[in-house]
Amino acid sequence: MHWETIRKDTAPVVPPCLTDYDRTRSAFTWSQAHSARAGLPDGGLNMAHEAVDGHAASDHAHKVALRCVARDDSVSTVTYTELARRTARFANVLRSLGVGNGQARP
Repeated sequence: MHWETIRKDTAPVVPPCLTDYDRTRSAFTWSQAHSARAGLPDGGLNMAHEAVDGHAASDHAHKVALRCVARDDSVSTVTYTELARRTARFANVLRSLGVGNGQARP
């Protein structure tokens, strides 16, 4: 499947990380992606750790992880540090309800 390129009228305020999707896609390998991940201390893989906690423990900790635009056009941001705190809090709520690691609740 090929996605249509999205064209924007103005230059982005923050330059994008992915500037040439087709080139990046053609050069992609799973072994390269695997070596680029931080991983868990025991060598395991956890996407929440890769997407949030790994950044919160790095020099990206105070960078914006999420930018939210409300219906009234007000903007709020959440840093990786704050997102890690919020996700840990949510994980603790799930744990208190009896939901364990890798477990879905019916």
